[in-house]
Amino acid sequence: MNRSVFLFLFYSFCFYSGFGQDEFSLGIEVRDKYTNRILIPIISVLPANSPTELRGQMIYDQYVVNVIPDINYLVVVAFQEYKTYRQNHTFVKNTSGGRTTLMIELEPLTPPKSTVAAPLTPQEQTIIVTDKTLRSSIANAVISLKETASGANVPVKKNPTVSGGWLAVLKTDEKYTVTVTADGYPSFLQTFIPKAGEAAQIAITRAPKQDVQFQAVDALTGKVIPADFMLTNELKETYSGTTKDDNTVFSPRISVLFQPYTLTVTAAGYRKHESQLTVSTASTEPSPVQLIRLSKGNITVRAKVVEEQSDKPIPATLRIINRNEKKEVFNQKNTFNGQIPITLTPDGQYIIEVESKGYMPFRKELEKAITPLTETNTLTIKLAKIGEIYLKLSAVNSATGRQVPATFKITATLTGQVTRLKGREAVRHKIVEPDIYQIETTAAGFAPLKGTIDAEEISVGQLFNYIAQLVPASSAVQTAIDAPIQTFSFAVFDAQTQKHVPNVRLKITNQTTQKAIGSRLVGKNIQARLKTDQTYAIEAGARGYENITMLMSVAEWVNRGEYLTNISLVPTEKMAVSPAKSMINEKIFDNIKAGQSVSIEDNIYFDRSSYILRTEAYGQLLRLAAILKKNPDIQIEIVGHTDNVGDPRLNKILSEQRAKVISNFLFNEGVAESRLMSRGEGSNKPIAPNDTDDNRRRNRRVQFLVK
Repeated sequence: MNRSVFLFLFYSFCFYSGFGQDEFSLGIEVRDKYTNRILIPIISVLPANSPTELRGQMIYDQYVVNVIPDINYLVVVAFQEYKTYRQNHTFVKNTSGGRTTLMIELEPLTPPKSTVAAPLTPQEQTIIVTDKTLRSSIANAVISLKETASGANVPVKKNPTVSGGWLAVLKTDEKYTVTVTADGYPSFLQTFIPKAGEAAQIAITRAPKQDVQFQAVDALTGKVIPADFMLTNELKETYSGTTKDDNTVFSPRISVLFQPYTLTVTAAGYRKHESQLTVSTASTEPSPVQLIRLSKGNITVRAKVVEEQSDKPIPATLRIINRNEKKEVFNQKNTFNGQIPITLTPDGQYIIEVESKGYMPFRKELEKAITPLTETNTLTIKLAKIGEIYLKLSAVNSATGRQVPATFKITATLTGQVTRLKGREAVRHKIVEPDIYQIETTAAGFAPLKGTIDAEEISVGQLFNYIAQLVPASSAVQTAIDAPIQTFSFAVFDAQTQKHVPNVRLKITNQTTQKAIGSRLVGKNIQARLKTDQTYAIEAGARGYENITMLMSVAEWVNRGEYLTNISLVPTEKMAVSPAKSMINEKIFDNIKAGQSVSIEDNIYFDRSSYILRTEAYGQLLRLAAILKKNPDIQIEIVGHTDNVGDPRLNKILSEQRAKVISNFLFNEGVAESRLMSRGEGSNKPIAPNDTDDNRRRNRRVQFLVK
């Protein structure tokens, strides 16, 4: 799956869905060791062995950052005339639900002569409001002051001699709460304890602004509805507005904060919506419109599963999957007769799956299975009994339209089963299970033809009709002459060292005309000009290496945009190894010991979202089958992998199918089933970042684990 880089990377919109669930909020409070006075120092929190500090901000009298449990962090605190604090910490989430707090006491460079508290005597002191980043006073700041314990207001007045300064009569060592407002800054609240003879410094941070946009829609119909919106944050900022049903949007310009906002949306006749929004980075571009799906109530589905032929209820397993959250919300085996209510939330997108032994499975998006989807729904699912289903195969002369005698090679992709049929007229092949079938048709005097029948969705009595349009050999030669030509490069490597192999012999043969194609050495690679509608046999060899032959369907390579082919040659020299069971002493597995794995990326790989083997894989698998038959004590586990594109659950299924395809191929070549194991890992174990098409192609692979 190609992921675009959205313009709104400057913020992340996080609903209560479990994202970042390991992180928790840590508040660091710093005080004078002797007077217990609140300090506003410079604080840095860095993960161990990382030069990059975590983003944080002052909230009241604490510096707040998000941390992960059991990770080692370096905390550095610096303040003028105090010793620098530098300690490593690991943090544990507060199980009572509040913010985890770290209390740090800073020691003055010059300790006081006596730590006995001075008497609480009122005196006029200066309070200065500064910009924490610029470290300069804020002249337009306005403050209000209260005694924290009693809540009594404390009169304040401007200090005419200090920019951004205020005067108030305060008692030393008593706690006060100050509220600060200033143009261009979020409202700020902090507690502090004044110290005799020192000005109290209140440092606040300017909050950049970001335009965000919201619109309310009906969760079932998708229609715009009028709604009331409100955004609030921990600093008591509130943004509110109302939209109508004329496509207007709620578009406040909000402060960029480290802590999340709470978004509340209400509409007449609908349930209230609450979620969290984090806007941590500003951008000059407004964010895309976020649709808020409001519902009047839950969706109820009463499902009925019947046999298609008789309309009688049958026992079945019914599953419903929430595509948004990628998890099952219903899974039950029962006789569904329309009496069991299934309750779903309307803001989800669902897939319904039904299976019953002896019947064709059912899988569909819920909104497509029930149209229109309402709050109360009845769904009847008809399962077709699996009966006799056939492929009907015939071959005709493409020039005259007349039938010709032909041989058909039928390969089932999923099972690997190969069937050969021959006939002067149409032949039939019985389908046992849904699959994709590869059809190769050959006839005397005609060019061979390859085709595909997609029989993954089948019903009782269905007949798949396949007519091979064969081109006479003479016409095929002329077509080959007229076809476009592309230049392809071949890079040949040592399979063990991955270094270029010198003095390579490369023979390229057109499979239709059986003529050899010329090639030339360009740098370390070999180039050849090939016709785009032809299939070629590529034979590579060099002194001291095994020869390798592979088939190359040029059209497939052009469609994938691949014009460079990597070929691995296996040294013929055998290494001195023990004849023990744990060592394979054949070809590319020469140095593999039990428990190690080999990824064959150049020869065995799949197109995206496919479990159909590319034709290039056959030669490698045939060699592997020969190795296994020569080493009967060895077992091998085949592990399928995908990239991270799409639903992880479906990727898991796809990887299992890929592993099974390889296992079936080896079984059909004579390897005992007891020696073959297969499983799928989905996208859980990538070998490269899933950030480019090339890397995702590397992750779509099959591994072989030697036992």
